[in-house]
Amino acid sequence: MEEDEAKLAKLEQNNKEKAKLINCDVGKIKQERVVIDVAIQLNFDEIDATNK
Repeated sequence: MEEDEAKLAKLEQNNKEKAKLINCDVGKIKQERVVIDVAIQLNFDEIDATNK
């Protein structure tokens, strides 16, 4: 019984660690998306300025 509880505790800890890594990755992806969106907008603004 104690062995099962120890395994469960270890699994729960592993899940918490994986969740932190996933959240970190999601945050990085969102930041990269913002950078890409800004770069695209800057390119559109540059094209608009050139065509005027």
